[in-house]
Amino acid sequence: MLRHPAADGDALRSRWVGLVSVGDVDATSDKARNAGASILLEPVDLPGRGRVALVEDPEGARFGLLASGSGDPPDVMPDEGSWLWHELWANSASSAADFYRQTVGYSIKPTGRARGKIEQHLVSGGFPRAGIIEYGASGLPSAWLHYVRVKDIHATVELVTQAGGSVLIAPTREFRKGRAAVIVDPMGAPLGIAEWPEESTAGEKG
Repeated sequence: MLRHPAADGDALRSRWVGLVSVGDVDATSDKARNAGASILLEPVDLPGRGRVALVEDPEGARFGLLASGSGDPPDVMPDEGSWLWHELWANSASSAADFYRQTVGYSIKPTGRARGKIEQHLVSGGFPRAGIIEYGASGLPSAWLHYVRVKDIHATVELVTQAGGSVLIAPTREFRKGRAAVIVDPMGAPLGIAEWPEESTAGEKG
């Protein structure tokens, strides 16, 4: 977690920023800029972490690039309390998929539906790394939503409200078959939480 002071007059708000692992942060930043993205933080070395950059894609969704100094984590099912999945809620799923294919090198795999919309997966190394769901043009920027794996979705939702957070999307059959919810922490950062029944074996990496 990093503290970034708000500018004068701005509300103090938080957000989660997902990091995409790439081999060359500088080259990927250039590709992203050429594809219509904005580079909010030019590539910089962070001691003990690696080389990073902060990018805003053409639809306004922010994400980071990272060339880790310690390597990538293994492709195993995350434990409860760990990051499970990453999902882009996009104005245009096809345009977003094209951007991440061109800049990061993902292959695109259409798969199933989420809330009535076709979902696409960003795939690399044989594993789905993230999803893209089209919610349609709304005038709002697209946004990444990051999910944490929890043991009991309903018990976790209760803890969220007790701790001063709020629930944007409650667990219902219409949203991820009742196994997921979207919450907001007291500082305004949205977060997905989800149950995942499979044991911790090799599989999707969130």
